[in-house]
Amino acid sequence: MKTEYLLIIFLLLTFIMILIWIGSFRRKLTIYGYNKNTKYKLIRDHKRKQHIYEVLPLSLKNEEFINKYDFYARINQNLDDRVMKFIDKILNDFDTININLLLNNINNVKINKLKLHSFNTIFSSIKISNGEYNIKKNEITYYDINNSNNLEHELFHLATSKVEDNFMCSGFYYYFKDSEIGYGLNEGYTQLLSNRCFPGNQDFYYYEKSIAFMIEDIIGKEKLIKLYFKADLKSLIDELSKYSSTEEAINLIIKIDCFSKKNSYENINNSFNAKAMANLLKDIQINILKISYSKKNKLNVNYIREFNGYKVIDDIITNQIINGII
Repeated sequence: MKTEYLLIIFLLLTFIMILIWIGSFRRKLTIYGYNKNTKYKLIRDHKRKQHIYEVLPLSLKNEEFINKYDFYARINQNLDDRVMKFIDKILNDFDTININLLLNNINNVKINKLKLHSFNTIFSSIKISNGEYNIKKNEITYYDINNSNNLEHELFHLATSKVEDNFMCSGFYYYFKDSEIGYGLNEGYTQLLSNRCFPGNQDFYYYEKSIAFMIEDIIGKEKLIKLYFKADLKSLIDELSKYSSTEEAINLIIKIDCFSKKNSYENINNSFNAKAMANLLKDIQINILKISYSKKNKLNVNYIREFNGYKVIDDIITNQIINGII
């Protein structure tokens, strides 16, 4: 009888292992560029998000101009010192930005600070390694790590976020009832600004940050910062569309989303997934280089990135871009 129980347990464990293996294999097939079904899903997703583009607001409501003196008079004077340092830095460094969203959110924000290895982190809902900003609740939760800019990254999200009747937005990220767009670019640009204004000993969104820098190089730093603080994704797409088609610009934003989501949540530590991600990064960077060359008639290759050792852009590809082959 005991032998029969052991056999049953063995068979159950074997069955579970097979299910895990099948799930892992199917997850690999969802990586962009490796089968026609993935291509179809991306195109179908693009059609839905092109509809989102059509309903994106050019700018948010409440465009009242607020100077920094009025701003200081209207905020809670008991804010945390680190939050006040963030406000001072933003207002001093970016004197022409829209600060309405920052004013709307800063007075009643709830900030939860967690120790990285504390008991509380076991029950934390944070899915990433630095923190999160809950737009609906206007709540920041972050890990307290020495010399990091985790909190400042989330405060940038707070300063660019808005909840409307039919959507939520944060910088270049828009979330509708059943769709979203701009996540990857928004995280990359948020981290880029965080590193510039508040250098720390930790760095996140390495690839997204480089992609955001390449786009900033095309649009212009001052203009892109203004669009970011106005949460004006539509105008960003319109700017990119001056040097490509609107469809190509939208598809670029979607590909960055796809890369960022896969890079954050998929297992990329095997050659199959890493090669697929490298191909997607290659596709993104080729798109950006084509737009850049269309505007400037030269290529800025300083911020091209490899992926897990895979060189995604080489001299052959750059020459093909210059000669209009790809």
